[in-house]
Amino acid sequence: MTASRKDTNFKTGLYMLAVLCALIFVGSKIDWISSLFVSDVVNYGDLYPELTVRYFKVERVHNVHRRFPANEDTRAADADILLIGDSFLDYDGETYTCADEFSKALGQSIYVIHGGDPQRYVAAALEREKIPRDSKRRKLILECVERNFMYLYRHGAPSPSTGGSSASTASSVVNLAREISHTWFTDSERRYQYLLNTSVLTSGFIEAVSTMKFREFGMMPKRFPVYSLHPPMVFSYFETNPNSPTSYFYPHTQEDIEAIAVHLKELSEWLSLDWNLDLVVLPIPNKITIYHKLATDVSYDDYLPRLIAELRRQGVPTVDLYTPFRQAEGRIYYSTDTHWNPRGVDLATQVVAGQLGDAGTSDH
Repeated sequence: MTASRKDTNFKTGLYMLAVLCALIFVGSKIDWISSLFVSDVVNYGDLYPELTVRYFKVERVHNVHRRFPANEDTRAADADILLIGDSFLDYDGETYTCADEFSKALGQSIYVIHGGDPQRYVAAALEREKIPRDSKRRKLILECVERNFMYLYRHGAPSPSTGGSSASTASSVVNLAREISHTWFTDSERRYQYLLNTSVLTSGFIEAVSTMKFREFGMMPKRFPVYSLHPPMVFSYFETNPNSPTSYFYPHTQEDIEAIAVHLKELSEWLSLDWNLDLVVLPIPNKITIYHKLATDVSYDDYLPRLIAELRRQGVPTVDLYTPFRQAEGRIYYSTDTHWNPRGVDLATQVVAGQLGDAGTSDH
C-alpha cells in the first residue's frame, strides 16, 4: 500500500471517528435520539440503567388503569382541582396518570400544570395557564416528594410578588438557561454513562461486568451505597447521600421543619387571597423512608411525620400518606425505581380520596 493510500485511509478513519464522537456528544444530550439506541434495561425501573446488576433486575408491572375520559379535554380554567407536582403524578403516562386516578376517586376534574418548574415558580405557572383569579373557589394540590422539601421550600416559598407575564417570561428564560447548562455541561458525564449502560451495543457487556463485580466482590455502583438484598431493592442516591439535605441520613432540625411550614403557609395565604385557591400539600414519602429497616441500621428521624404535623399546626391542609404507607402490606414501590407500583398508586388514591372528599381535607 502506497504512502498516499495509507495517508488517505488514516484521514478517513479520523473523519469517521470525529463523526462518531459528534453523534455520541449530540445524541447523549437529545433524549429522543438516545431513545433510539436503548435496550430493554429501561423496562426495569428508572434506577436500573445506572445500576445494571442482574441480582436486582425486577421488571416493572405496568398499571392496567386507563386514562379517565372525562379529563382528557379538561381546561385549566374549568377544572375543579388544579395540581402541581412531579413524576409521581404523571408517571408511566402511556397507560395512566395518578392524577387520573385521583380524579376518578374524587369525582372531580383535575388539571395538571406541567412545565416551567411549577413547584418552584407557582405564580408564573398560574399566569402561563391563564388561571382566572375570580373563578369559583378551588383547590390547588401541591405534590412534593419528601427529599425535595428541603431543596424547594427550606429557604423560601415562591414569591407572592412575582406575577404577570413578565414573571412567566423571566421564569421561562431562567428555566431554559438552567436546562441548557444541566443538559450540556453539569450533567453531561451522567448522560454519557447512561447511553453507555443502555445502548443496545454495550448494555449487555456493562450488565455482565457489573453483575460479576457484585457477585464476586460485593461491589455496587457508587451511586447505590444503600440497598437491600432480601428483598432485592435499591434507593435513589438523592435519598442516601449523607452530605445532601435531600438525604434520609441528613439531620433534619426542628428549625428546618418550621421554616418549610412557614414558607408554605405564606404560599397558602397568598394563593387564597390573590387566586381564590385553597392550597393542599401532598408530601410523598421517599422509598427509603418506608423501607429503611431493610437497608440500614440508622433510625428514621421522623422528618416527614414531623413536617406533616407542623404544616397542620400552621393551618396548611396536608394529606398524610406516610402513616398508611408504613402500615401497608406488600410492596408499594418498585424494587429498582423511585416510584409507586400499581399497589402504591391504588393506596395513594384511596388516601387522597378519603382526606380530600366532599367534607374537605382532614388536616387537624
